[in-house]
Amino acid sequence: MMKKMWYACACVTFLVLTLYFVQFVIYEIPMFSNKQGDWGNFGSYASGTLGPLFAFLAYIGIREQVSQQRDVINKQQKQKALDDHLNRTKETFEKIYIHSCSSIVPLERYCNISLANLTKFELSRKLSDIDTLTIINDIIDAGRLLHGAEFVYRNYLHLIEQSVEHLDIECPLNEHKWVATTTWRGFQKNAMFINFLAQKALREVVNPNQDMFSYEQKELLIYISACEQWEKCWKRLGLGF
Repeated sequence: MMKKMWYACACVTFLVLTLYFVQFVIYEIPMFSNKQGDWGNFGSYASGTLGPLFAFLAYIGIREQVSQQRDVINKQQKQKALDDHLNRTKETFEKIYIHSCSSIVPLERYCNISLANLTKFELSRKLSDIDTLTIINDIIDAGRLLHGAEFVYRNYLHLIEQSVEHLDIECPLNEHKWVATTTWRGFQKNAMFINFLAQKALREVVNPNQDMFSYEQKELLIYISACEQWEKCWKRLGLGF
């Protein structure tokens, strides 16, 4: 709208100046006065009329420019807030992931395996002869940490997805998503490892002795149920096992 008004004023001004130039320099148009005084009076009238209009348009233009600058600042503030929130969530996820990995190492050593060097099929075979009686508490602790990591990760990825969908903000979301996805690949194998041990402990140790292991039974069932829900959630996000 502002551009159209400025364009109209410029066209009117150009037309008046062109008529004045034609009238006194090129060709006298009969329907217009040939007296300089008349044109001077018309110029005074026109400037008195158009002057406030130009001033008003200039004021509106300044207001629009200030509004645009304010929008840019708000957009930058939103971007910074989003980046800060993503980075904080990323740091939390990475810290809890490191803690969960540290709880996996003793269990790997106990089972005499290296998750990094095993396929998922080999993992189930390697664990078939493991005695889980002495490591039930370690399994529970590792399951709790993995449960916490999964919760933080899901919020992290959900925040990235929501930001892409609802915010028109340029920020390194692809980098955040890449870090989360690649880190999660390692988590998936850890989660599967603990799930195998939890099911084995529940089946071979806890269920036959429920009076002795009522607390352990509850904790193991919580982790196993959560792991089943994770699979559905990860598949829905395109990250399945």
